[in-house]
Amino acid sequence: MENIKELQDVPASLLADLISDGVILLGEDREIISTNQSTASMLERPLDEIIGKKVDDFLVKESKSFIADFIPMVDECLSATDEVIWSTASGTHLHTMISAAPLGRDDEESHGCILIVRQVDKTAVPSEISDITLADEREKYRELFNESNDAIFIHDFEGLIVDVNQCALELFGYDRSKIMSYLVYELHPVEARAHSRTAFETLLKEGVVRYESHFTKSNGEEFPAEVSSSLFRFGGKDYVQAIVRDVSERKQQEKLLRESAEHFRLLYENAPLGYQSLDKDGRLIEVNPAWLEALGYTKGEVIGASFSEFLSPEMKDIFKGRFKKFKEAGRIKDVRFKLVRKDQSEVVAVFHGRIARDEEGRFVRTHCIFHEVDEPSTQE
Repeated sequence: MENIKELQDVPASLLADLISDGVILLGEDREIISTNQSTASMLERPLDEIIGKKVDDFLVKESKSFIADFIPMVDECLSATDEVIWSTASGTHLHTMISAAPLGRDDEESHGCILIVRQVDKTAVPSEISDITLADEREKYRELFNESNDAIFIHDFEGLIVDVNQCALELFGYDRSKIMSYLVYELHPVEARAHSRTAFETLLKEGVVRYESHFTKSNGEEFPAEVSSSLFRFGGKDYVQAIVRDVSERKQQEKLLRESAEHFRLLYENAPLGYQSLDKDGRLIEVNPAWLEALGYTKGEVIGASFSEFLSPEMKDIFKGRFKKFKEAGRIKDVRFKLVRKDQSEVVAVFHGRIARDEEGRFVRTHCIFHEVDEPSTQE
């Protein structure tokens, strides 16, 4: 349980992408052990080109020597604010104000520091930035951590939970002391633990992992969740940040959609009426078994063919005009066509249909059903 107290601010710093200031966690040798997307944007570099490097590598010459004296001063004074100039990937100079404070002070020994970086206009650089204090920023990160709509866990490689946010407590139904008495894998039902272990092995190899699993609440209720985990190092030790999102509602919706799709499939396959769908050029993209039975074809013989190929000769030109009007009107009712079966016999069918459109009103496909009638077609 060592360093638990100092870790109280770490989860929030991992959420620092939600703020516009740069956030940098420095190790004892000024190595950047973590930063956020705002820092990457300021330096015009991807995160993987920043993390693991010394902060000195991104400073102009005059700031390199300054930072070497500034960090020890932070350790002695508990906090400090000053100006530094960074060198971006494009070669421009970026003027910033930084606020810094030590992290992990045990027996007066610091394990590094946190830097808050704010870009400033060189023509109006303030002598101090009293509105930025590390205490305020830490409080801000902590609020972001606790106000997240997803449960967040910080645990070590043995599964010992060292921090959770408020959402985790509410989702699982535990108080803080109780949930932190568990190993993280104990929050899974027994049958889900092997899968969780496999995901952890992937995390160790790749540094990040995303998977679905089941968890158990304090009342014994199980629920499905999506888990996104990543590694980070702090105070000389490796930890895991796991974000757990309850997907119960999504799973229920997926179940309803599957049931609806199955219901539609049964209706589609067993309907006594023929069904067809045409693309914008009048080619068949779907037919049901009743359509195939009515005309005597197999599905492979008709998909991709123009619907006009299955009309009597006098109907082919009529279809072109009617199809154009159908696409404009968006709906047809009681429209008759004389169809030609595979055995060359003819049948008159009455069609009803509508046009499916996308969100912008553009044509997607037709949906039509038909039934056979005895009387010949008289429509033109």
